[in-house]
Amino acid sequence: MMRIFRQILEDIKRGENIDLFITVTLVAIIAVLDVLSIASTGLVASVTLATLGLIALGLLVTRYKIENIYHTHDVVNTVKLSTKIFSSLDIDLANERTKEIWMLGLVLRGTIYRHFYDFNRNVAQGTRIRAMITNWNKVDMNTTVKRLSRGVTTERFRTGYEEAIDRLRIINQSVKDLDGVKLKLLEFVPSFSLYIFPKTEDGGIIYVEMYCFKSSDGSIPKFRVTERENPIWYKHFLSQFELMWQDAEEFPLKLE
Repeated sequence: MMRIFRQILEDIKRGENIDLFITVTLVAIIAVLDVLSIASTGLVASVTLATLGLIALGLLVTRYKIENIYHTHDVVNTVKLSTKIFSSLDIDLANERTKEIWMLGLVLRGTIYRHFYDFNRNVAQGTRIRAMITNWNKVDMNTTVKRLSRGVTTERFRTGYEEAIDRLRIINQSVKDLDGVKLKLLEFVPSFSLYIFPKTEDGGIIYVEMYCFKSSDGSIPKFRVTERENPIWYKHFLSQFELMWQDAEEFPLKLE
């Protein structure tokens, strides 16, 4: 009990929880006066109203404090991590109204294979695709496969790499203009994959998938950032793609 009183005195000295202590005191006074039948009905009503007013004031102050904490933290750039592929990513990749698609990944075989017909159709209608993958002739394949996968052979990655390039070559045949499909090769393994939609009606969108060490669940975690809701992270990952694009080596998709 003495510890509680000491805590109360400490709070009063610091000017904290004063409204709560006054409220508790008034409630105690009302209870004592009511038991002793000393207080008049008017006095009890007045003290009750005062108590309710202090409670309302305390709730209002608490609400303002919560809002201040909310705004003090970097909420607009907070992202929610997920272990599953966003369903909206497939929708954005297949959307006929998508004007540009920028992709960065180790191989991107799964994406190119799954959306092969979507890309063919959309490129023919004017969609532009920028794809960047790792040049398997410039990296240590054994070390890379050992780092990123469990039980997957280098041959499988090599096959996926070649299949991705072959399918991009076919998609490139549907281009409406010379800049319809571009492929560049990186001399290193990126730390993440990116799917960027820089030109949408509501601003740019980026899907990020982190590459993990020997993850049996694939490249996790995943998160989505938008130009409107997460401007700092959107700008960061957009800049990362652009910097890599500048340093990457262009791969000719048209066969001579």
